[in-house]
Amino acid sequence: MIMENIKFKTLCSIVFILSTFISLSGQERKLTINGFYINPKLGIYNWVEDDAGFIGGVEMNVLKDKFLYSADFYRYEELVIFSPTPAEYYNQIGIMMGKFVGDKLFRFQYQGGIAPIWGIKRTKLVKEGSGILATDYYENKDFFTIGLVTKLGFKIIPTRFLSIGIDLQANINLENPVYMPMISIEIGKLRNKINEP
Repeated sequence: MIMENIKFKTLCSIVFILSTFISLSGQERKLTINGFYINPKLGIYNWVEDDAGFIGGVEMNVLKDKFLYSADFYRYEELVIFSPTPAEYYNQIGIMMGKFVGDKLFRFQYQGGIAPIWGIKRTKLVKEGSGILATDYYENKDFFTIGLVTKLGFKIIPTRFLSIGIDLQANINLENPVYMPMISIEIGKLRNKINEP
C-alpha cells in the first residue's frame, strides 16, 4: 500500500513538473508547439553486466523552437534464461528537457531530467543450485529511488511524420543505476516540409 501511494504521488509530481515546464516556456511569447510525437522504444539494459535484460516503453515528446520536452515510461525485464530466481524487474517514469539540432533529414538530440525507478531486486542468496541447468534462489526486496536521467538521440527523418533512430539513455541513481541503448521509432509531427522555412 505504501509503495502504491509513492508511485501515485510520483506520477502526479511528474505530470505537474512537465506541465510547468511547458507553461513557463510560453509565458513570454505565444505558446506555439512546433511538433508532437509518440516514441515506442525497445532495447537492452546493462548489456555487459551480469544483470542484463530487455527494456520496452513509450515516450511522448513536444518540440518547441529548438527545445524538446519528454515524458516516458519504461519496463525493464531481466533476461531469464538460466538466471537466478526471482527474476528482477523495474519500472521507470521520467521527465526530461533538452535541445535538438537538425530540422531536415537528420536530428541529434540531448536531454536530461529526473526519473523515479522502482521494482524488485534480489538480495541474499538462499539456496545455491547444483548442476548445469541449476538455478540459484535469492531473497528479494521492493525498492524505490529517484534517479537523474540523460539521453543522446540520433534520428533519421525520411518523412515529416516518421523517424527511426537510436537512443542512448542512462538512469543514474544510488540503488540500481542502469544504461540502455534503444531502437526508437517516432510517429507524429516531427518537422515541416524540407523546402519550408
